[in-house]
Amino acid sequence: MIPILYPRGQTVFYGNGLGRLIDSVRCRCTETLNGGYELELQYPKSGLHANDIDINCIIKAKPNHEDYSQPFRIYSVEKNYDGYIYAKAAHISYDVSGIPVLPFKANKLSEAIDKMNSNQKVIKASEFVLAADFDLDGEMTVSNPASLRSLLGGTDNTLSYIYGGEYHYDSYTITLMSSRGSKKGVCFRYGKNITDFEQTIDCEDLYSSIFGFWRKPATDNTDEVLIYGNIIDVENVLPYDKIYVLDTSSLIKLKDENNNDIPPTSSQIDDYVRNYIASRAIGLPNYSMKLTYADDSSIIQVCLGDTVGVIFSDYNIKTIARCSRVVYDSLLERNESVDIGVVNNGIAGELASSFAKNNE
Repeated sequence: MIPILYPRGQTVFYGNGLGRLIDSVRCRCTETLNGGYELELQYPKSGLHANDIDINCIIKAKPNHEDYSQPFRIYSVEKNYDGYIYAKAAHISYDVSGIPVLPFKANKLSEAIDKMNSNQKVIKASEFVLAADFDLDGEMTVSNPASLRSLLGGTDNTLSYIYGGEYHYDSYTITLMSSRGSKKGVCFRYGKNITDFEQTIDCEDLYSSIFGFWRKPATDNTDEVLIYGNIIDVENVLPYDKIYVLDTSSLIKLKDENNNDIPPTSSQIDDYVRNYIASRAIGLPNYSMKLTYADDSSIIQVCLGDTVGVIFSDYNIKTIARCSRVVYDSLLERNESVDIGVVNNGIAGELASSFAKNNE
């Protein structure tokens, strides 16, 4: 698809705006799961709209195989002696970093989203809408005014940290989904549709055990309460002790019959730690792979969050993985490269075998 350029200040992206950038040499979108979402444009200085490409203009381009074209706001323009203009742009959703949200308290996801939509402190009504395709109990407390984007994720008191989920961006709509992507039955095999392969194994966040505790600070009328759990081992291959200290004070919320806060027991802390270990696969190394693959019409174009099979016999790799980062060529409308992370769950081996049988 040919990208379209719109002037700064434009909020509705229909029609041809300032013009279609038919002279573009390269236009690619890169999106990372719950991470960055940006566009890079290479355009000749002799192009028809070279003088129109400027900071804060909007480039509308197709970002992946499934979504409609999306608006990206230009934040950097570089003009080199090689005769090209290089523009970088961020998805329009980045604009929510400039929207303050007033303090609030919510007891479940749907309530938190309602408060984040209604508690915005703006000069004129915001066009952005925050939504979710699931609901979940859990307390979220925002004590000070904060930008909307800072409350989406990245720290411990944010929407995706408390309730989980993965973000999908569609123009002014930001949706927290229970999970991005799908299982399409696609399998990548070196020598068949993989042209380049790079694997990284990172053990930095690997621990042998977790030690949990719960603390309630002292007040004028009460003493400090500090409760320790036991050290819970993690099943992994670490040859030495590396114990992670987990503060459960804001994670374990218990009430008595009068709805008063009560501390957990040591065994309740241990139970929480065991669930924490199981849900985060904290005992497994972080595997990631970067795949560059040929334009193979026999496979479905994969998108962010999709689960795929990977077979690379030379490295004894036979597994399933989720697409965690996709670089998409908007001009040719095909993926340029895909980064994947191994799916850490109990059925990985079984599913990998199924992929292998279907693609041998």
